[in-house]
Amino acid sequence: MRIVLVDDEYLPLTRLKTLLEKSNVSGIEIVGEYTDSFELLKDIEILQPNVVFLDIVMPDMDGLALGEKIQEIVPNVEIVFTTGFDQYAIDAFNLHAIDYLLKPVLISRLEKTLERLDQINNKVKEIKPRLTVIKLFGGLHVVLPDGRTQPIKWRTSKAKELFAYMLEHKNEMIFRDTILELFWPESDIDKASKQLYTAIYTIRKTLKNY
Repeated sequence: MRIVLVDDEYLPLTRLKTLLEKSNVSGIEIVGEYTDSFELLKDIEILQPNVVFLDIVMPDMDGLALGEKIQEIVPNVEIVFTTGFDQYAIDAFNLHAIDYLLKPVLISRLEKTLERLDQINNKVKEIKPRLTVIKLFGGLHVVLPDGRTQPIKWRTSKAKELFAYMLEHKNEMIFRDTILELFWPESDIDKASKQLYTAIYTIRKTLKNY
């Protein structure tokens, strides 16, 4: 489990690192520690973390905005917000954060978060070998290694349409603005962007099930 820690204050960052290193969950690797949001954005694509522990209240860029940018660069990342203020909880989960920890972080609470993350990682590892190919013709279907075919169940039609479009253009560069114009022509840029990120998140979660 590759983990990146982000907090503008050094002491909470150090405390969280210490708690993680003492954790009972095996396979934890802290690959980055940042007090500057922009420095993180420079490195995040290279680091390719599985999890980012992210403070919300920071001077250079708030954690919610930073979380969106991180998810845009590394779509499969799980985000755990850490903050001393509980009024951000709803906004955090709207960003599809996996968890929300109040400071000072307690080891007992952190362990539950890590166990949940570990279960997610293990589930993904178990599921991945099952997928052989995805058929587009006649609807979206998964062909399993034993030859059985089953339709993909989608939570929203928009996610299904977007995935079909990306699958059809898999060997091409697809620009974000083109997708926004095609799928959300009536929405302003901010609203359309949020809908795009939600659809991508839904696609990721759907494919993990197969």
